[in-house]
Amino acid sequence: MKLESIVGKTQQHSLMGLAKRAAPYADKSATAAPATTLRALDSRGISQLDRSAVKEVAKFNSNVLAKSPDLLKMKYSRMSVNAFTFLRGADHLMYHDLQRIEGKSMDKGPKTLLQGDMHLANFGSMSRPDGKMFMALNDFDEAYVGPAKLDLKRLATSVVLAGKEAGFAPSQTRQFVADFAGTYYDALQAQSTNPQSLGDIKAPADVEKTLETAKKSNIQDLLAKKTETRNGKLAFKMSDTTLPVSDKVTGDVKKAFEGYRSKLPGPVAKELAPYQISDIASDVMGTGSVGRARYHLLLTASGKPSMILEMKEEVPSAMAPYVKTPNVFGAQANRDLLTSYAMDGRLDPFFGRVKMPKRDALQSSSFLVRQIPLDRTAIDPTTVKDAGKFSDLVKYYAKEVAISHSSGDKAGLSGAKEILASLGPKADFSSELVNFGHQYAQQVQRDFKSFASALAKDPLLEKAALHG
Repeated sequence: MKLESIVGKTQQHSLMGLAKRAAPYADKSATAAPATTLRALDSRGISQLDRSAVKEVAKFNSNVLAKSPDLLKMKYSRMSVNAFTFLRGADHLMYHDLQRIEGKSMDKGPKTLLQGDMHLANFGSMSRPDGKMFMALNDFDEAYVGPAKLDLKRLATSVVLAGKEAGFAPSQTRQFVADFAGTYYDALQAQSTNPQSLGDIKAPADVEKTLETAKKSNIQDLLAKKTETRNGKLAFKMSDTTLPVSDKVTGDVKKAFEGYRSKLPGPVAKELAPYQISDIASDVMGTGSVGRARYHLLLTASGKPSMILEMKEEVPSAMAPYVKTPNVFGAQANRDLLTSYAMDGRLDPFFGRVKMPKRDALQSSSFLVRQIPLDRTAIDPTTVKDAGKFSDLVKYYAKEVAISHSSGDKAGLSGAKEILASLGPKADFSSELVNFGHQYAQQVQRDFKSFASALAKDPLLEKAALHG
């Protein structure tokens, strides 16, 4: 039996447990009117915000400032490229705003599994056990349970901002959001009558090209990029984003790894048994997650290809303070593990979780374990300059999002039928999403300008953090 099949059965069992805990909060009968579900950010809503984006960002990142000013500087640098990268690093700010604008109606609508940080750069290539490559949602650090509209609003805003950075006019970005909304709605309709109706979604030419590149990836290329021979053994190359760890962290990671290995299903544990840790490094990836502990483990075994595992710190979702659904996942790492399995069917045989000693009061003890994928690549939407290709990409992603949201029924939550009923007529849903995406994108652009201006005077926003 393939390792992926073993893991699939284990995760299906875990989803059954999740379904029992989550079902009471599904709110499947909720059918909020479109105006409540996707209310645009009108002038009254903007005036209700009455907050400083700079202070909110500084306050949210105060723990990163306390742990590592250098990492915070790196995070702010990545956020300061443009308004789209600012949106990526400030998901908490959007949910803060939505609560201020919508109040209790923010929670209205059937509850399903949410990716939690849905934007156009959070889709990546992956492969199924049969070797089929596809593009789907990734990065479930902010996964949560709530109404689908929260993912949709964030995605729509990102379409506008990424489209603007790619050079498109407002009339074109409005059409792109409409393309997303219409395709998503139609895909939900198809899913509601036949969950298998969409099958393998045909990818646009640019996506196929990216997938072909991903197919050629191999462990030798990854090792050549990330490792070197040092003192007679294979070790990670150090860089600005790959950093050495202390002896204390090394000991903690090794102990956690042995605990993780002891709890793997038999065939998976047998596969990993010959491997030993050759090196450990701290790695810095992403934008919003910069500042969280992320350890890479270089594993070697005689006569076998080396591999790299990752242990990634998982903290409460940025949605948690604003969406009043109880934690139905248990350990924080379970949110990532179970939602990624349910929403994109990921079957990494080495997926798991461990408990790590806290380095300090600010660190979580819940860590996700996964194998660094060899075939992971993505499309930067801001580099797609052709309107037809941008539209095709958005529509392709819309189908993937519809399938992912429909997977809520695997976890005892709402599926396609319930979500569709909450959206109202297709034309109204599309209009509301277009209007919201553009009006909130304008707010993000204003916030970005304030952020960039403050950053130029105070690179760590220390004054804003102190007075936030």
